[in-house]
Amino acid sequence: MANNSTPRLDLSKPRYDQSVFSGRLRHFMETANPLNVLVPSKRLEDAAKLVTEYRLHGTAPPGTSEEQLWKAKRLYDSAYHPDTGKKMFVVGRMSAQVPMNMTIVGCMMTFHRSPGAIIFWQWVNQSFNAIVNHTNRSGGEEISARQLMVPYAAATTAATVTALGLNEVAKRLPSLIGRFVPFAAVAAANSINIPLMRQKELQAGIPIVDESGKKVGMSKAAAKKAITQVILSRIFMAMPAMVIPPFIMNNLEKRGILTRMPWINAPTQIALVGLCLVFATPFCCALFPQMDGLLADRCNEYRRCYANILYGWNLLDQRAEVLKFQSSNPETNIEIGFKNVCGHCSDPVPGPACDNSHCFAVHCAICNLAIRGSSTFCLACGHGGHTRHLQEWFSQQSLCPSGCGCSCLENSGWS
Repeated sequence: MANNSTPRLDLSKPRYDQSVFSGRLRHFMETANPLNVLVPSKRLEDAAKLVTEYRLHGTAPPGTSEEQLWKAKRLYDSAYHPDTGKKMFVVGRMSAQVPMNMTIVGCMMTFHRSPGAIIFWQWVNQSFNAIVNHTNRSGGEEISARQLMVPYAAATTAATVTALGLNEVAKRLPSLIGRFVPFAAVAAANSINIPLMRQKELQAGIPIVDESGKKVGMSKAAAKKAITQVILSRIFMAMPAMVIPPFIMNNLEKRGILTRMPWINAPTQIALVGLCLVFATPFCCALFPQMDGLLADRCNEYRRCYANILYGWNLLDQRAEVLKFQSSNPETNIEIGFKNVCGHCSDPVPGPACDNSHCFAVHCAICNLAIRGSSTFCLACGHGGHTRHLQEWFSQQSLCPSGCGCSCLENSGWS
């Protein structure tokens, strides 16, 4: 039975605006909440069932409030893969980042002097990262054993070598410097692990979509930018937990507290790291937007430049096909109005030609030549051209040949 009192919600998107930092921060504070790890499986399954049925049918059980739907969505996002819809391994979930990392990083920073302990905890840390990468892999494509093991081995080796090498150097320096060795090792491992794990994206690019979510191409530049942002966010995420506690622990060591009570070393370190991670994890996840609108604008400019090259080669049909993929949407006019402006200097033109640029004001969207004879124009977007050219174009296409995205046939009532 549908609950008519519950408004229709779009549960396919996050609750908060992802185009601003505050919206992303609120989203990740809910998704990465470590308390979500303690939610029983039965409750997670009930939340998944409610979200799935609401997405499919737009209905919720009687008495279900809007807040209950968003709460179910929050639990669903914290435990289920966004692409496959399958429940993720608990250790690899975002909500497990704080409890797992606080334990591992705390021990890395406590036992940073012994070579054996360094090797062991660097291996544990990279094993955890491998589990996280495998759990959160893209749902459309499986990660092969080689794709998983090569970054794992390279990152473990880099982290271990960095930690051992810097630890030898730090022995001749103040004890505080030695406490920063684990952070250098983690930064080096992330700089190697993430690009290797996502090397296929660097080679083939990642999808570029328009405002409606339609895929319009692949971009290697976008892949490089995205991977760089992931590396930076991972390093920034580790920075507070691996930079602030060393100062506190070094002060306790100087006061002799750790000497009198050595058993508090690891628990105190883990607690300090956990406190930092509780705030650093959602904050750093929210640093960069998941969708970059600036890149879409750049792609639009690339297509316009390419269309101009095609026009110079007299490939008019190919030019129109390229412009068809422009992602900008036209604004539909509420009232009908006519105004001629020069396509070169944008000055108002009272007649057929511009007095400033001495060019014809109206150009055909197909051939880009000045219109002197029979012409037709769309009342919604204002684009048009020679009547014969438009008849040929709209006999096979439905969108404006200028690439503005307007459905001229529908908006102007052409037949």
